[in-house]
Amino acid sequence: MNVGAWVPIAVAVVSLLGTVYVGQQARQANERMRQRNSDVELAKLEREAARRASESYERIVDRLEREQERTRGTVERLQDQLAKEQDSSNSLRNQVNTLQQQMISQEAITSELRRLLATHGIDLPADRRGR
Repeated sequence: MNVGAWVPIAVAVVSLLGTVYVGQQARQANERMRQRNSDVELAKLEREAARRASESYERIVDRLEREQERTRGTVERLQDQLAKEQDSSNSLRNQVNTLQQQMISQEAITSELRRLLATHGIDLPADRRGR
């Protein structure tokens, strides 16, 4: 074959190789572009997910803080009630102690009075408390 016949074939082969190369470069560029777009979309999705998670956490923390304030209020009310009941209990305990002391004193006086009366010959009927 003559060299002149090979030139169009060589040009066609070079052209074909160039087309294949350009096609590969275009596919690689498209893949890189898709990857970049995918990365951008992924970053957008991650930012959106992080924003929603942050909002959710804020709502959770806000609810917990409100619950903590309600609990604190309940504890304070119960502590006040307990203090009042302890005051009342202490007052009742003091009254009982005072009455017991009065009773002991009255028993001592009654016993002494019975003893004195007995020394003068006066016998009283038995103790009336039902003992």
